[in-house]
Formats: sequence, structure tokens, C-alpha cells
Amino acid sequence: MSTSPFDIVKSLNEKTDFEYDIKDYSAFMINRIMSNTLDTLFFAEAMNRFYDLDKGIQRDFYWYGLPKSKRFGKYHKAIVINNDVKMIMDHYVVNQKVAESYFKLMNDSAIQQLREGMNYGGRK
Repeated sequence: MSTSPFDIVKSLNEKTDFEYDIKDYSAFMINRIMSNTLDTLFFAEAMNRFYDLDKGIQRDFYWYGLPKSKRFGKYHKAIVINNDVKMIMDHYVVNQKVAESYFKLMNDSAIQQLREGMNYGGRK
């Protein structure tokens, strides 16, 4: 059974002995989680520079470098995009921010007309 990166980060922050296999240590995910608080940001940035170090060395860097503390950084997840915004992105070949501004400006009939124009047929 694999160990969650969040459990590993919790054990690194609180300095608790937590038994896990080193192959469960995902350096990318640990660095990403550690970059969510100000006091661990520069440690994560240093580990991103030296990404090719051994996983054990990266774990020890966090273990011995960070002071014991409970850190509650918010983990940012991807934002769910509205289907109509995706359709506008595809039709006008614009990024999400511009497509959302187009969506606010369009009325229901314009969006319906765009839906019909984007319908290429086939199975659903």
C-alpha cells in the first residue's frame, strides 16, 4: 500500500517517526506541497533546483532543515472549467481568461448558436 504525500509532509513538519518506504516519496509532490507555506517555500525552491538528488537526501534536507511546526498550507487544485467556456476557447482559439470574458458578454441565443455551429455530429 502506498503512502500519501500529505502524510509524508505531515511527518516531516511535525518531526514524527512515520514508517514509509522511500519509493513512496514523490519529490515532485512533496516540493509542490512544501511550496504552499511561506516558511517552507525557499526549501522547496532549493529542492526544485537540485531535483536529481537522491530521494533520501531530499527527505533529510526537509527533516533537518525545517523547524518543528504545524503548517496548514492550502493545496491548490485545478479549477473546473464550464463546458460553454471550453467551447468558446476552442472556437475562438483564446485562453481561459479571455473566454470567460467573452462568455459574460454573450447572451443565451449567441451561446446556443455557437453550440449548434460547434456540433460536428457523431455519437454522444
